[in-house]
Amino acid sequence: MKLIKFRAKIAGTDVWIFGLPYAVYSDNDIDSIQSIETKQVEYIKIDTLGQFTGLKDKNGKDIYKGDILKTATDKPMVVGWSERFASFVLNRSGWAFSHWFGESCNPEDCEIIGNKYDNPELLQDVV
Repeated sequence: MKLIKFRAKIAGTDVWIFGLPYAVYSDNDIDSIQSIETKQVEYIKIDTLGQFTGLKDKNGKDIYKGDILKTATDKPMVVGWSERFASFVLNRSGWAFSHWFGESCNPEDCEIIGNKYDNPELLQDVV
């Protein structure tokens, strides 16, 4: 069974929280997460919200939407979401369209090198 969890930065901070959406909604957007560890509910910066893909990188780290990955080619890719195909996808500079995990690379061949929120400088080579 796929574990469904999210991460986001706590509102007003640069601290990440990992957990589940909490039943407080504003304009149909999640605005709170309940921590997996502490069960504490925190308001979040909605634009940093990313869902766990269910996949792990070559170091065993959970891969989330918004993560920046590197493969053997050293070209960074960013994990995104395709509404059209209801799937997590990878985007990289030079690609005409998004690719799925397994189509362009396997998650266990990738390494998380950052994310688009904490490391925007890595995006200059992505898209």
